[in-house]
Amino acid sequence: MVMHLCVRRLGVRIDLSILRDVSRVVMMLVFYALFRGVDMFSRGDPSQLWKLQAETGYFWLEIALLVILPVILYNMKRVQASAQGLHFTSALVVMGFMANRINVSITGLLGTAGVHYVPKWTEWASSIFIFTAAVLAFRFAVMYLPIFPRVVEMPRAEADWQGDQIVGCPKRAPDTFPQPQQVH
Repeated sequence: MVMHLCVRRLGVRIDLSILRDVSRVVMMLVFYALFRGVDMFSRGDPSQLWKLQAETGYFWLEIALLVILPVILYNMKRVQASAQGLHFTSALVVMGFMANRINVSITGLLGTAGVHYVPKWTEWASSIFIFTAAVLAFRFAVMYLPIFPRVVEMPRAEADWQGDQIVGCPKRAPDTFPQPQQVH
């Protein structure tokens, strides 16, 4: 998700092969689903998967976001060829992982303890602060470090063929990173 925002806001270019390599995680997701299923069946009553209760709904939401939808989408040629499709599917995997962590840390414990828990405003604020700090740190790293290549576009009139290269196409500009100013 952060990479997608960097492309849109900071004028960087990301090679789709990076995201295609991420899409190879599909086999790991299938193994996760298999291990999760074996764990559920070995621990007891598999009919719990079909009861109408909050824990069951959250479990199926996690499986849908983390396994079912990404496996289907990553295997579609249209998604593999599209940057937006790869970003969206990667975001689904992240949301599925977040649903897993919430299921383990909150939903599972509430069901066994029989209590009701709602996070206080300070817990929400600290979580939002940590997330915001991480996004800003990544943004500044992309702005001031050569993490992703910058896109440089030349005016349309200058775009012309030169040998084997098209002038005016976006390409990496090595010296477009902000330089620190000298203090006198």
